[in-house]
Amino acid sequence: MATSLSKEAFRGLVVALGYRTVEAAEFQRALFNKQPISHILKLNIIDAMARKEEAEEVINCLEHCGYILSPKALHRFLQMLGGRGNLDTAAAIREILPLLQAPCCPLSLVLVAGNHQVTPTWASALGAISYNLYYNTTGSPTLLSTKVANAVSGVPVTGLTDGVTYFFIVTAVDALGYESQCLAPVISAMPIAPMMMLLAYAGITNVGSSVITGDIGVFNTDTITGFPPGMVSGITHHVDTAASDAAALQQASFTAKQTLGLAGTTIDSELGGQTLTPGAYKFASGSAGLSLTTGGGISPLTFNGAGTYIIYTASTLLTGASGSTSAPVMAFLGGATAANIFWIVGSSATINQAVESAGSVFQGNIIAAESISVPQDATMHGNYTALTGAISFAAAAIVEP
Repeated sequence: MATSLSKEAFRGLVVALGYRTVEAAEFQRALFNKQPISHILKLNIIDAMARKEEAEEVINCLEHCGYILSPKALHRFLQMLGGRGNLDTAAAIREILPLLQAPCCPLSLVLVAGNHQVTPTWASALGAISYNLYYNTTGSPTLLSTKVANAVSGVPVTGLTDGVTYFFIVTAVDALGYESQCLAPVISAMPIAPMMMLLAYAGITNVGSSVITGDIGVFNTDTITGFPPGMVSGITHHVDTAASDAAALQQASFTAKQTLGLAGTTIDSELGGQTLTPGAYKFASGSAGLSLTTGGGISPLTFNGAGTYIIYTASTLLTGASGSTSAPVMAFLGGATAANIFWIVGSSATINQAVESAGSVFQGNIIAAESISVPQDATMHGNYTALTGAISFAAAAIVEP
């Protein structure tokens, strides 16, 4: 938005105020920022308009938004701007009146990002009968930016690009057509593809009373079976735009995290008994797992510390392997959370393979280049994506990480 009058309008204002440049500059600041004005400027306005009551209306408009001049005050003010041989009257009237009588800028603009859209909400403004939204992708949008006329709080702005930051302002329009000209706060948001609890290329198959807390989707083969008896609390996406967008996001995440994993610390393929701190890890053998072999007792994999964990395996990920006598266990210390654990699997992941591992808890998000299988019942905290294969599971509880 503009923050000053044009040269012509400012000259007209200077002349109208008796060639008082300092007071004209203060008048201009108050027009744009709606702030208290000095006693000297108040006296100057009263003197220029020659009527105290009408002048006080103008002063109110300068100090507060949402005021409309009475016919008498408007007449006197126009006389003031047109007097004293003012050659820039037209510019002064054209620019100053909308600023002087404009409604308040709406407050409390809040943006909620979604898939290819942003939903704005705001508090109503004094004197407004409608609202306009303006946005761009470069910051500090103005009244010349992309406009959504007659915008409604709570109605999404659609057709946006995921992964791009958009900057918004909202203005109010009154019954006379005047629009907010004050410096409305700029708020930004980035539309994002939805994160799905289960996302597969070649279908999703459930056996038993599984419960998935969130959305699920397929983005190539439209096969989703086992619901019911399985239950999904969110939306099921059948090869739609949301699923395709989510897949693109996960593919990009896989590639980026794979790069970090390849440069990470090399650790033992048997994760049981190890303690990891935030960072990136890979395996010398190319495959990895938890509770891969027979052994006595439980050897947990411990995540110690707040931060991001990237665990990359060039081949398979396997927990609770057939023949193992110890259940796979993961433990958290020092603020570690499942949301920040990423298993990047070069081929396929099998979680809780052995009967002995049934009921074990798996922590973290898996992005597998091929498929994900959960043969035994499990509680899984994360999001699970199979980029070129299917997801199959039995009696699993899959919840937000």
